[in-house]
Amino acid sequence: MGIRRKGLLRLLNRYLFEAEWCHDFFKIIAMKQVLIKQGRAVVEEVPAPQVEPGTILVRIDHSCISVGTEMSGIRSSGLPLWKRAIKQPKNVKTVLQMAATQGIGHTRRIVQGQLSAGNPTGYSAAGIILEVGKGIDDLQPGNRVA
Repeated sequence: MGIRRKGLLRLLNRYLFEAEWCHDFFKIIAMKQVLIKQGRAVVEEVPAPQVEPGTILVRIDHSCISVGTEMSGIRSSGLPLWKRAIKQPKNVKTVLQMAATQGIGHTRRIVQGQLSAGNPTGYSAAGIILEVGKGIDDLQPGNRVA
């Protein structure tokens, strides 16, 4: 195993939680993410993002979390659905339009999925590029970005 692979192995063991050996390199399968869900902040395993053309994959070292913003999200995600509807009438209108065009059963499944999925936290991130998608010529793996 070359030096590059050993370094990547240490990186994966420290920051990522599931990977597989693929074409002489590691493929990231899953990672942990902090979500605001049902009135709480939770850590869940989620599928790792994949690099697409014009994008980069960054191992995040630091991310800002605003206490005010995140606490607001925790409070609102813990409210019963009827109280959320009162506070967000625009969302109610969107759901009613969806029910009229796509049916009540389909709309219910979509809403339930969104409610159970949670919302990711953090913004203004900084880290190191792991992978670069096609069309990105001015960045490369190992660069620090913010």
